[in-house]
Amino acid sequence: MVWCSSPSAAAVAAAPLSPAVAVAAAPLSPAAPAAAAAAAAAAAAQEALDSALFFAAMTGDAEAARAALAAGASPSHANVHGVSPLLVAAGGAAASCAPVMRALLEAGADVAARDATGWTALVLVASSGQLPLLELLLAAGADCNYAGAREGSAPASLGFWTPLTRAAFRGQAAAVRRLLEAGADPRLAGPEGKSAREIAAAGGHGEVVRVLDAWDEAGAGAGAGAGAGAGAVAGVGPPAAAPAYAEIAAADAAEAAAAPPDDDAHAPADADANAADARGTPEPDPVPDSE
Repeated sequence: MVWCSSPSAAAVAAAPLSPAVAVAAAPLSPAAPAAAAAAAAAAAAQEALDSALFFAAMTGDAEAARAALAAGASPSHANVHGVSPLLVAAGGAAASCAPVMRALLEAGADVAARDATGWTALVLVASSGQLPLLELLLAAGADCNYAGAREGSAPASLGFWTPLTRAAFRGQAAAVRRLLEAGADPRLAGPEGKSAREIAAAGGHGEVVRVLDAWDEAGAGAGAGAGAGAGAVAGVGPPAAAPAYAEIAAADAAEAAAAPPDDDAHAPADADANAADARGTPEPDPVPDSE
């Protein structure tokens, strides 16, 4: 066997450089430092615009958001945690965030964007129960059957939140009703394999349980999932579903009006209180018998 000897240092030094090495070793042209400085300045300017957009989304300043977008801010730029301006606006959990969210969506923000733990704007808004924000996201095509949001570092084996199970967990009856109308499937399991009804019952959210039971009794469950990913509203469930919801809403309103002053603890979770922490746990209210 013939072993190849290593080339001598002199031979290496005398060998011609490859084209790539030659280019790398060539002295910089006079224009190179100026080009590098221009690129750095452009990157800094873009970062400043994106930061301004994040701040506008955080403070609900639609005018500032539109100005940043017009100047070139990216509507879908995400930070190191995967949080985009749309997620910031959704996490604000206030109806006043609607103009900012509308501006972002009109500018092309990714409605399906998720953060590092899988939370989407729709899951956040379903949790806070803000219907104006919910309507914007559904109209933009948000997937009401998305299942991928988890709590912090919780393992995937514990399961994921869907918009519907999250709304049920927070006691957001109106959001639950709207998600069902948009095609959310009440059979999809949330954390620990529990359904939206099981989650609502465990949390003491009687109004949510009644909404889900009314949907099931009306036979609307047969059409569940029809609007998944399309933000569909029309044609979900049988015709009987809409009257059933009207009756439930009227009954809930009558019950709330007839409740004595000291019965506040039995009211559904307050949306304003929930808005303070979109991922928190509200105080429970009583649940009717399962059967």
